[in-house]
Amino acid sequence: MKNNKNMWLAAMLTLVSTCSTLAIADAEVTKSGSTWSASVDGNSVYTGTRYYDAVNAAADNMGPGTIHIRDSGSSGEDGGAVYAIRPQAGQTLDFHSNHIDANSSGFLDVGIYCDRRDNITIKNVHVIGSPRYGFWFRGCSNILFENITMDLSRDTPVGLGIRVDASTGPASNLILQGNININGSNGHAIETYGIEGFTIGDITVTNSGNAGLLLNDSRNGTVGNVTGSYNSPTGGYATFRTANTNGPNVTVESVYSRNSGRGFFSVSGSGGTIIQSVDIADTNIQGIFLQDAYDTHVLSGNVSNGNPNCQWIGTSTNDSSLNVSGCTVQGTPPTSGSSSIDLTTSANGSDVDLSWVVNNINVQNQDVYRDTDPDPSGRVRIAQAVSGTTYTDPSLSDGTYYYWIKITDTDSDIHNSPGEVAEISTGGGDSTIVVQEAQNGFCSVDGTVDSSNSGYTGTGYANTDNANGKGVDYQVSVPSAGSYQFMVRHANGSTSRSSVYSVNGTNQDSITLPATGAWTTYVDSTAVNLDLLSGTNTIRLEATNSSGLSNIDSLTITGVDPIPVNCN
Repeated sequence: MKNNKNMWLAAMLTLVSTCSTLAIADAEVTKSGSTWSASVDGNSVYTGTRYYDAVNAAADNMGPGTIHIRDSGSSGEDGGAVYAIRPQAGQTLDFHSNHIDANSSGFLDVGIYCDRRDNITIKNVHVIGSPRYGFWFRGCSNILFENITMDLSRDTPVGLGIRVDASTGPASNLILQGNININGSNGHAIETYGIEGFTIGDITVTNSGNAGLLLNDSRNGTVGNVTGSYNSPTGGYATFRTANTNGPNVTVESVYSRNSGRGFFSVSGSGGTIIQSVDIADTNIQGIFLQDAYDTHVLSGNVSNGNPNCQWIGTSTNDSSLNVSGCTVQGTPPTSGSSSIDLTTSANGSDVDLSWVVNNINVQNQDVYRDTDPDPSGRVRIAQAVSGTTYTDPSLSDGTYYYWIKITDTDSDIHNSPGEVAEISTGGGDSTIVVQEAQNGFCSVDGTVDSSNSGYTGTGYANTDNANGKGVDYQVSVPSAGSYQFMVRHANGSTSRSSVYSVNGTNQDSITLPATGAWTTYVDSTAVNLDLLSGTNTIRLEATNSSGLSNIDSLTITGVDPIPVNCN
């Protein structure tokens, strides 16, 4: 693997050296009002109303060099043929964080298209709208995408984010680096097909109709941290998928997946893949599915709430392995060349102590990262250049914290530990909120909000219909997972009423609301403790009798910094 990477690096350096002997041009593409202008080395090459045409005029009137696109623009109609920005060999297109808005009413609008052109860099661009492909590169080698964001709309028949393939010629040496964030593709967010040699850094792929990252028939490459959610959420694609004899020699730092069809899926004779760690939860079907795979290894991590968590079909434990919590350990991981970081955390008062074991990594630098949720995309570095394998994160507020160790080795490769969680609870910091009708936190009642019986506070009370299953819904946000105390202020004539609390759709505790003697006499119910997740939680109090609930005046919540949420 390392030799292949060095070969790619040598190839890139040779290309840079070759290009340096050529005349390097510089172009500017700007907009004033509705008029686009393009110039090459100060000479005008286009004046008109079309964004793509302006960029293409610059590309067609220069050799190797950089085109600076200084304004955002829209594609306009495609005219019934593939309409796209088309860079030429040896060119860099720097969009300086401007937009490409693919807004054609047809289905042949491609943001950036390349066919059999090499040594191209696309950087600092934000693609929006409904392109057939955000980027489509065919038979192109030595391609670099840097700082690419796409927020796409799902109203086009194909709707891929980035596709790089070998459909018209050999394709090799693909690099994705910097901030790569693809959201809302109708098809796959990022797809390769037939690529020889690739380096894909950390990527975020969300809300895709199909796969987040799909590697087809591609080999000799590395992938950083794949972070994805809601990729094919009701289907069978995955946040990360390998297919069509993909591999060998593919290594992946981590896969974080939530609410997707699958987390990791290897199929159709793919193999030669090592994933250092996974954190996969809440999949539509399998969390990890190895179907007709070979030499495929997931070395660490966890899978939860899958259907099932892990499944093998046509894959042998003689050459493949899984070693993740939530799944039966199977097979034997490779003994040579495998690297890992085994992190443990422990809370000590308001401090969190971290320790880790480094396996088969020649350490050059170590950084510690922290976040308040398990998604690594928003983590913050809290320590750098750490010596040794321990660190203490001091003086923390009560809450839940997630940690990662990031190691750079002596070959400048990056290794990340799986995320580990620590809970700080010093007993302080509890606060109480009271949620009433017509306020944040009160969502709905299966009945009416009335004010005919006096004694209530606020604007009235929630009066459910007199039937089993009728209830009141609330929403509250909390900074960290933990136990919170709940009670309601209610009035109930002469008959007690049974009920149940649920959190996020799961019943947690039953409670009886006793008679208060009169519908104008309000009392506090018995307090119950409910377990909430970090972030927004939906709480429902529901009748388990044919008479409905008592009249509910308010809900009181006590714990670490609860906040009522606007349900609208």
